[in-house]
Amino acid sequence: MMYSNHSRNEESVSAAVATVMLFGGVLSIIGLMLLTIIPVIQELEGSIERHDMEAQMLILSDEINQLSEQGLPGDKKVVELSTLDGEISWDQLRGGMWYSASWAEGHSLRMDDILDFDDIIKIRHPATKVQCVCMDDMRLGPDNHFYYSHLDLFDQIIVTPMPQLTIPLGPVSYEMEGKSHEIKLGETKVIDNPSKISSDHELLIIGYKGESGATHIPPIDPNPLSGLGRTWHIPITQGEQTIHFVSPVHSKITWSGGNQDGSHIILKPEHPLEVASWTQTFNATEPELITLTSSGEGSLLLVKGNQGRTNIAGLDDSYLSQSFIPPQLDGKLSIHNPSQDGVNLNWRLGGVSVPGNSSLTIDWPPIDRDNALIVSTSSPVTIQWHQGNEGILQNIALDTGQLSGQEYALSQNGTYTMQLLGEQLLWINDTTSEWNNDSQLTTSFTHQGDLEHLQIVDGDSSRLIYESGTNGIMMIERDGENRCISLNISASGWIEVEAPWQDVQGRGEADIIRSWRDGSHFSGMSITLFAETENAPYGAVSSGWAFHLSRLSYEFTSSISGLEVAWSGGAVVTNHPELEPVVLRVPAERGGPGPRFSATIPSLYPVAQGTTGQGYFNGEIELTSRQSLASYSAYEVRRGWYGPYGEQLGDVSASALASSEDWTAFPGQLTLLTDYAGWVPVPSQAAAETVWHTGGEQILFTLQSADLSMLISEAT
Repeated sequence: MMYSNHSRNEESVSAAVATVMLFGGVLSIIGLMLLTIIPVIQELEGSIERHDMEAQMLILSDEINQLSEQGLPGDKKVVELSTLDGEISWDQLRGGMWYSASWAEGHSLRMDDILDFDDIIKIRHPATKVQCVCMDDMRLGPDNHFYYSHLDLFDQIIVTPMPQLTIPLGPVSYEMEGKSHEIKLGETKVIDNPSKISSDHELLIIGYKGESGATHIPPIDPNPLSGLGRTWHIPITQGEQTIHFVSPVHSKITWSGGNQDGSHIILKPEHPLEVASWTQTFNATEPELITLTSSGEGSLLLVKGNQGRTNIAGLDDSYLSQSFIPPQLDGKLSIHNPSQDGVNLNWRLGGVSVPGNSSLTIDWPPIDRDNALIVSTSSPVTIQWHQGNEGILQNIALDTGQLSGQEYALSQNGTYTMQLLGEQLLWINDTTSEWNNDSQLTTSFTHQGDLEHLQIVDGDSSRLIYESGTNGIMMIERDGENRCISLNISASGWIEVEAPWQDVQGRGEADIIRSWRDGSHFSGMSITLFAETENAPYGAVSSGWAFHLSRLSYEFTSSISGLEVAWSGGAVVTNHPELEPVVLRVPAERGGPGPRFSATIPSLYPVAQGTTGQGYFNGEIELTSRQSLASYSAYEVRRGWYGPYGEQLGDVSASALASSEDWTAFPGQLTLLTDYAGWVPVPSQAAAETVWHTGGEQILFTLQSADLSMLISEAT
């Protein structure tokens, strides 16, 4: 038998256990220290990422501002973007802003819910009754082309690129019947048997039927109150054509085109009811472009041959008006009185009466009247000038006083074509009712006999084209332009308007971008508000512009996730640290000296072939176009922000208000604010809204937009 001599050393065991426990305690302490230190380390890392990308975004902002304000189409800038642990990404749906300007004293325009992708917008105009609002899709973005439909009404069209602030570097590309074509700025092209056109630049198009016609030529930058202008581009076809100009003021006219150029001074007659006029005939051996400028504002008419018909716009930029300047050309005036009561038309040493709900045609000009005349009426009417009985034009909508709407008078015998503006509509008259929708955009019918009324009882607005005979000339509006809705309401609160575009709210980003490109939803909207004024029942009083703006963001994580540094609409913003919104730079704008304000909105869009994520990148920014949206004296200018940081942007814009003694003593009282000019926040549910304050003086307001594209590629 064997015996073991092993024995237990209690002291050694205790020492070992104590050592293990001590080691465990040390590890626990180290773990607790790490739990405390790691967030600090992460915050330091997040601070490094924020400040590194902040510097890069500020450089990016400088380059974009320089291109937007001074560049020409095709100009490019390249910026370097390098990431740490975060990622660069695009968000095209969560940013936006709007501006509004009031052209008439005492009027104001506010907007809300205009960029939320549904088909309902809100406007607020508490001054007087709102008659109607007209909306345009501005087609923002280099990939959102301009569309021109229903061109098959004409035998041929003549096309030229629309002039803008900047001249395209190369030719304008357009597509028709699946084939691509090019046209240079200042060039004209005649297209026989035209069909739908898609163009990467806005075009000026005149449609021709037969060999005769007449049409009103809109100015390039019209006065927002009167619709009169100073500059015109007129593409003309081969043959003899006449340009007729009328103006309520003295003017020096300068023209050029083809082999002709010259200048002429016209003087306004002394009598206050007479105006100046000028006529020039061009005999073109080939299609050409006439450029005409005038020192005074006026209206222009193009006439070819001895058959033609055109609407005469009122001096309040409405076709349903009480003050007109018809052309001083031999022809006839057809006056339609839509009211139930009779109306008197008056001009110097003459006048006529038109019974209620009826039309009257008179010879024009009156005998022994050598000067153009102002025609005034006791209630709103529409007026057409025509030679012969043939012509083509857009019927005036009686509910809006514009070239689109939901109620029309069929006062003349001929063929009418209904063109849908929006998703669908149901229209009726005394003999017909019919639906129009996406599968049937147009309907044509013939009217013969007595006066009838046509009304859209359900759905969106329309254009109604009237044609008689085989001759006529008409300016062609692009798709998405001049969609007018009658409101006829007085309200101090918000007014809901159903916009004639598709509701795409809730759809994915790809679907929404697709709707911008095909025009089924607007990529940016401009609106004009028509309301009662002292001198006009349908006067243009305010304009507004809303922009969907892409966001380029750098997303990173510190001790918390969801942090970013972003550029959007010229502003550089971040929510670091602790998701607290901070404005690093406000958009570039110009204020003063005196009551002046100007801004250029940079609309930056990603190129589809670009890349995002982590790494070292080169961002190539290219200016596509820059256009003037407004350049006129306004009584009020407002701005509102959509998306993240909107409230902070409004607060930072008005930060200088803190130094005002008047604002400190009388907060919120704009009428008592005399020692400050600039942005003032609007206390309302739209917390991101501000108003430009000048102490009641008119503001020389200039607004431009610049379309830019950005291609992000890996640096080599």
